[in-house]
Amino acid sequence: MKWLNDVSPDTFTAETAVLYDTYKAAYRIAKAAREAFETSAREEITIEHGVDGDCVAFNYRFGKLSIGIGEARVPRKGAAKPKQSLADWLAERA
Repeated sequence: MKWLNDVSPDTFTAETAVLYDTYKAAYRIAKAAREAFETSAREEITIEHGVDGDCVAFNYRFGKLSIGIGEARVPRKGAAKPKQSLADWLAERA
């Protein structure tokens, strides 16, 4: 699968772009709720179990809560890929 990053919603019709904006607004609300939950859960784990909160990770794969506890590590950074618009990518396939 080839991923196209930073696709402009303007690539689509106005109706589809509005649906994307609606999705993004809902995502911001969900993100804030997720961050509030994770902050509270980290505090509880730190207080109740003496675990460094920076060593706690959360995952929600398949809608189930998973918690990882381990050593804190520096996130990996990969090489930046060149940007390509959806229109250019689709034109290459035509």
